[in-house]
Amino acid sequence: MEDLIDEFEIQALRRQVLEQGSIGRKVRHFFSGSNFLAIRFRMGNKIKKANEMLNEIAAKTANFHLTEKHETNVIHRERETYSFVQTSSVIGRDEAKQHLVNFLKNPADGEDIPVLPTVRIGGIGKTTLAKLMFNEESVKSHFELRIWVCVTEDFDIKQLMIKIIKSATGMNCKDMNKEELHKVLQDCLNGKRFFMVIDDVWIEDKKKWSELKDLLCGEAQGSRIIVTTRSRKVATITGTSLHTI
Repeated sequence: MEDLIDEFEIQALRRQVLEQGSIGRKVRHFFSGSNFLAIRFRMGNKIKKANEMLNEIAAKTANFHLTEKHETNVIHRERETYSFVQTSSVIGRDEAKQHLVNFLKNPADGEDIPVLPTVRIGGIGKTTLAKLMFNEESVKSHFELRIWVCVTEDFDIKQLMIKIIKSATGMNCKDMNKEELHKVLQDCLNGKRFFMVIDDVWIEDKKKWSELKDLLCGEAQGSRIIVTTRSRKVATITGTSLHTI
């Protein structure tokens, strides 16, 4: 169905271009295979085939005694990640690794905490690359504190504070309110140069991202954040620079 809609859009654009063209081009178009009557006939056949496929699916549903069920409360299972990686099994990422090492260790130009999003579609290795950086020996010795946080769909500030504190100290603060969490977070990060990976970010709300960033700012100079995401919009919102892998 998506392919059909795409083809309709292409033909509509082609028709708009044609309407702005010369009489000669319109005449040639009428006798071509892409005139409106031919398109209607061709697309009609495609719609008929698509409907036949849908009917076949409906018939199979009945044959297998499947029933349609509407859920009002859908629970999304998070793709939880962690920082361990078997470095010997990862090959061919030397150039990307060096780029990230430079970002992590080179002096910054004025930002409180520089943020580098690594952006690409799923399965290309954003998280693996972040894990390599997290476990790189030169990175370990450069930062006083390393923090790994997996976000996925839910960008809840309170839950992120709990995850950050847990990763940094091992403390479980899930029963604390936001004010208490803020104090613990400040004590945790105060005066420390930290490296934080925020993995699998989907947030497209600039206000929420700014709220989290404000909670992390004001700490020791030289801290760095890497964000992994599949969305260029997320990368634009979160990043002070951009890395596409």
